[in-house]
Amino acid sequence: MKNLFQSSHTIETSFKTHHGRRKNNEDSVFCYSSKKNKGLLAIQAIADGMGGYYSGEAASRIAIEHIKHSVNNISTIYENKSINDTIDEITNLYREINDSIFKYAKDHSVPNSQIGTTLVVAWHFEKDIIISHIGDSRAYFFNGTDLMQITHDHSAVAESLDKGLIKENEISKLPFKDALTRCLGVDSDSIPDISLYTRNELGDNYAMLLCSDGAYKWLSDIEIIESIIYCSSIDETSERLLSLAFINSSDDNISVAMSEIGQISRTKRKIQKVAAIDLLQRKITAASSSDSDKRKKYYYLAATIITLLIVLIILFLLKILRNIDTQYPLNSYFSTDDSIKNDNSADQKSTVSQNKKMDNPGNINSQPDPEIK
Repeated sequence: MKNLFQSSHTIETSFKTHHGRRKNNEDSVFCYSSKKNKGLLAIQAIADGMGGYYSGEAASRIAIEHIKHSVNNISTIYENKSINDTIDEITNLYREINDSIFKYAKDHSVPNSQIGTTLVVAWHFEKDIIISHIGDSRAYFFNGTDLMQITHDHSAVAESLDKGLIKENEISKLPFKDALTRCLGVDSDSIPDISLYTRNELGDNYAMLLCSDGAYKWLSDIEIIESIIYCSSIDETSERLLSLAFINSSDDNISVAMSEIGQISRTKRKIQKVAAIDLLQRKITAASSSDSDKRKKYYYLAATIITLLIVLIILFLLKILRNIDTQYPLNSYFSTDDSIKNDNSADQKSTVSQNKKMDNPGNINSQPDPEIK
């Protein structure tokens, strides 16, 4: 999208967003370019939702919808009032978004700890550029040679780095590396950071790049710079940045929103081509499916081998038990005990019989002695 700017410059915007390796996309992105050459000329905005699919998607969508509906109002205020009034209106807009997310959470019984969104916006006016942001989505400025981060992350990691509590190489090991210290939808009063730049400060030709953390955490400054100066257009640059983040193993939704003011000096040097992210996604899915099939085959083979080993062990133990029974029959022990009992019983009967014979010799029927009178 192109737009005349101060009669001799253009503003071109482009954005790309993709769910990446996740099933759903909780990022929302918006770019706007005006047909007039006064007031608000262009907008770039990225909201990175948090709290799971339904909550995160809803929070980021609410934020971007408010930005869309604010275009005319913000432009009118800039044209008719002061730059400070414009900044105040942008700050109030963030409060409105925050209130709307709170209302959504209440209406849908969602705890505030489970819903929220970042929001970074670049507001391009005739003579000024305002960057408003909350959370850890970033804005970068590129002047044709140098890339500069112009927002400061509202995150536990950034605060720990500022205070010298951790070092850069320790970030990946931290349990709180994704924790935010400020975002929309969590606190009752969430105030954005706002930076003001004039056209004279930024120059005539530059690019502004907004990124979600699913993009910038997986891109080096060199990769961003090369994608800007070696690609033929910002559409190609945006597509390439998404693909590079994906190739570099981004595990989050990936979003970029880019604007080019004037004309960046581009080099015609050939740059290594990168497949579009959708094609990469299909290849990854196919490879994952193939790997899954291979793992299943290995699991079946391992289960078969383990089952055979268990059967062999059981047969071996049974064979050992049979050998023991052959050498030392268990029945013999039980038979001996019975015979001993039988012998004892027989002996007892024989003794009783002999005693009876002794009491009645000759088997004479004994009668009681007659009573002598």
